[in-house]
Amino acid sequence: MFEMRPEVLRAFFGQPHSGVLATLRRDGTPYTIPLWYLWDGDVPDDMHPSSNPPQGHIWLTGSPTRIWCKHLLNNNAMSFCIDTAGPPPQHVGIDGTVEPHMPDEFDFGRS
Repeated sequence: MFEMRPEVLRAFFGQPHSGVLATLRRDGTPYTIPLWYLWDGDVPDDMHPSSNPPQGHIWLTGSPTRIWCKHLLNNNAMSFCIDTAGPPPQHVGIDGTVEPHMPDEFDFGRS
């Protein structure tokens, strides 16, 4: 299995790739949707996928009326895949849970 070097992963996260979010419907079947994301985190120089993985978050924007947001409000488990055709082809997979934030929690430059 190929693993990206830390500097390659940092560069990858800095590029404008979209990803595919997988959520679970109420009946337990998977649902996928392509989304833009923002990486907010750190990739340590001595990164290792199991012993010293990157630390951070991905930010996704959506409204509570979107179906994928409803899924995540019901069950916060998710998987997010970012891949490129290359050359060289690259892939980053993120599995975890989400922490929802509602629009009224943010100040979008409003006075």
